[in-house]
Amino acid sequence: LTREEVDGHSIVFARPGAGMVNNIITTFLALEDVYATNKIPPVTSREYSVNDELSLFEALSNKNRVNDEEADTHHYVKIPLVFRVLDVNQNFIPDQNVWITAMEVTSSGNKVYKGIRTYFENIYEGTHFLVNPSSREQEVGRTKVYGLLDLDGDGFYDYDMDTHKEIVYGDYDGEVTYSDLPSAIPDDQAEFVDVNGVNDPTYLRSTFYARHKQGVYIADLTSVTSKYQEYDTIYTVKPNDGGSGAFAGGKPVSHTNSNGVGYTNVTVFLEGWDFVVTDHIIGTQFSLGLQFEIKRS
Repeated sequence: LTREEVDGHSIVFARPGAGMVNNIITTFLALEDVYATNKIPPVTSREYSVNDELSLFEALSNKNRVNDEEADTHHYVKIPLVFRVLDVNQNFIPDQNVWITAMEVTSSGNKVYKGIRTYFENIYEGTHFLVNPSSREQEVGRTKVYGLLDLDGDGFYDYDMDTHKEIVYGDYDGEVTYSDLPSAIPDDQAEFVDVNGVNDPTYLRSTFYARHKQGVYIADLTSVTSKYQEYDTIYTVKPNDGGSGAFAGGKPVSHTNSNGVGYTNVTVFLEGWDFVVTDHIIGTQFSLGLQFEIKRS
């Protein structure tokens, strides 16, 4: 590592080509009192369209049904990165784009890595975008941010104890309608109902896949308009290679200024609306690797 005075800041740079390794980032987070490990609780961005500014909110609860409480800063990771582009004489080069060309996220023993989201802020150009690093979709993807949930883990969708109506959590438009009569099916005979569109039997008895409880009015989700969190994928943000490393297109994560340095904020969080984020995986560690490249000439 080298420390250099550049652009009015004292900046620590990794050796060219070496990149920033895990212990460096961990040390920085601890020193800056924004320490968050790679074992973070779920938060959510609520509704999000591609290129919106990101706001993060606390996970849902019986008291917090619409994600209106901002998330604690210790519940996600935010890392400011500085990039430089050097010529053969090790001089800083201005007006250069930096792209992300590869993302790898893993976890041990479960699928929690699929719930990880990364948000990039290109400070110089004022652009920003949210990426699902585990997605291999060729186009922009999306996550539904409302529905019935079983937050207490009893195998039944949550309901209001006063009205005996099922709780529709999250962000949606319109008014929820309910069945005229409460469910008459005994609890021990009730079947699991995939009201959220999980479409995966491995998620039986999960936060998103439960049963309707006897004596409770069933919510009709067709009466409301869905809202979604849209996200980019590596295929929608990485550049096109025009040959000989002549990158173009995509969504650059940084751009070097007149002093030859570019600034980027990277926010990493666990999206609570992802179907993999259930009680039995919360608290599991994950690993995230990011590869940045420049146009080579």
